[in-house]
Amino acid sequence: MWRAYGGDCSVALVMNNTPFFADTDIFHAYSYPVSYQNAEDFSIVLSKLTARIKNESKFIKGLGKQLTISYLFDFFKTTTSCVKHPGFKEELEWRIAYNPKVKKSDYITSSTETINGIPQEIHKIPLKDIPEGNFYGATIPDLINKIIIGPNDHQQILGQTFEKLLEEAGCKNPNAKIHYSGIPLR
Repeated sequence: MWRAYGGDCSVALVMNNTPFFADTDIFHAYSYPVSYQNAEDFSIVLSKLTARIKNESKFIKGLGKQLTISYLFDFFKTTTSCVKHPGFKEELEWRIAYNPKVKKSDYITSSTETINGIPQEIHKIPLKDIPEGNFYGATIPDLINKIIIGPNDHQQILGQTFEKLLEEAGCKNPNAKIHYSGIPLR
C-alpha cells in the first residue's frame, strides 16, 4: 500500500505489534485486522450473522436491547472500517479505530491537519509507555521495527533524515532500522 499511496517519496514504517495487543482500555481505541472480502464474501458474513442471531435469540434477548444494539453498532462500525478488496490481501493491514463521540480518551489528543489540501481532524496516540494503563512498547525505539524507503530520487536523503530522527528518539544503532527498496510501483 505504501508504494501506491506514499507519493513521490514513499516510506513504510514497519512497527512491532506489542502495543497493539496491550491489555488496556485507556485509549478507547481498538486495533483490528483488515478483512479482505468482495461483495459476495461480505454477503456471506452478513447471512451467517443473521443466522446466528436467529439461533441465539434467547441468549440475545437476555443481553437486553441496549447491549444488543451496542454490539451490532460495533460490528457494523468495525466492518465498514476494516473491509478491503481481496486484491490487497498481501498487505496484512491492521487498523486502529477510535471514535471520541462514542467514547473519548483522556490520553488521545487531536488537532486539525491539512493533508493533500484537505483539512481534517487527526487523533494522536502518545508514543510513550503508560505503565498505569498497562501500555508498553510504544516508544519509538520499541515501536519501530524498520523503515523502508521506497524507490525514488531521494532515498539517501530520506534515509539519513530518518536515521537522525531515530537517533534523536533514543534508538541504538538507528542505521540498522533503515532499509531501501528497489521494488517499483506495479
